[in-house]
Amino acid sequence: MDTQTALAIPDEDNCMVVYSSSQDPEYAHRVIARCLGVPEHNVCVLTRRVGGGFGGKSIKSMPFATACALAAHKLCRPVRIYLDQKMDMVIAGGRHPMKITYIVGVSSFFFFLIRYQKVLRWESKQCLGDLQVWFLHF
Repeated sequence: MDTQTALAIPDEDNCMVVYSSSQDPEYAHRVIARCLGVPEHNVCVLTRRVGGGFGGKSIKSMPFATACALAAHKLCRPVRIYLDQKMDMVIAGGRHPMKITYIVGVSSFFFFLIRYQKVLRWESKQCLGDLQVWFLHF
């Protein structure tokens, strides 16, 4: 699994370029701009590929990308943050408990057909949301 990494490079005109392992670069973009106190158009967040985090990089990557950008902004130098596997699991490991309900059928060609899926996600013993997805795989 990929660990949390970030590289922030100050650019001209008070801009910041951030390479982040985030699965949500749009959210990272907004958070970093707010932290630096600069307009959003002064921040560029780039993600080379999305995956390998199994959901652990959607929100949990924000502190690393933001801290990296803040340090680069204050030092006016490029800054890189990299966590080894053990530290990554200590800091950002774990997943939210979920309850998933679905209906599955099998076609005559032995393809799985998922007709309905309902996902309930809990955090801090509270149900955060209900995501209902209807899809069909052929």
